[in-house]
Amino acid sequence: MRIEDVEVASLQVDPKYQRALGNLHVDRLVQQFNPAALGEIDVSERKNGEMFVIDGHHRWIACKRVGHKKMQARVHKGLSSAQEASLFLDLNFTRSVTPGAKYNARMLMDEPDALAITAAVEAEGFTIDPTRAVHGQTVAGISKLDHIYKNYGSDTIQAVLRVTKFAWPTDPKGREATMLGGIARFLVTYPNTGVEALGRKLGQSTLQELTQSRR
Repeated sequence: MRIEDVEVASLQVDPKYQRALGNLHVDRLVQQFNPAALGEIDVSERKNGEMFVIDGHHRWIACKRVGHKKMQARVHKGLSSAQEASLFLDLNFTRSVTPGAKYNARMLMDEPDALAITAAVEAEGFTIDPTRAVHGQTVAGISKLDHIYKNYGSDTIQAVLRVTKFAWPTDPKGREATMLGGIARFLVTYPNTGVEALGRKLGQSTLQELTQSRR
């Protein structure tokens, strides 16, 4: 493995293992584009000389969109497609670092997505506690908040939390990850639904009843 500058135009991705592109995430990278913050991506140089992005897909697309010519990369040589896929999983889904630890590090780095998620949660009167079960005025599901933010934006996070306040104002379990994700999907699927109306309707059932119905 070596570290070097690679031409953005020379790179490609292998759809057999690469995740689907998160367009909202790319849009934010483009809007806040900062070459100094790109870091190093991971690239596989195959035997025929072709270069495939293993980790850094979104950053690479953002560079293409803004016309940035070169990126710094860790270049791995001689990997098979299976080895590339294995490295991709190691880099993207490692369990050695918990979501809570990642969130704390992201906040220390002033990472834009983490700051935006935190601002959306705090705007509704809550705080994020990724280290323990939801309690009091906290929201614990940082991975679910990340998913909602990357796919639907910070406005949806706020709308979801407003629904939980109308539905279960005194029960923090309404802010668990599964419930947050379900409400987000409903609001995106039916965008004309009133937040208060949905909250009042959901509040007619207990969380236990809703969970049993879902199962």
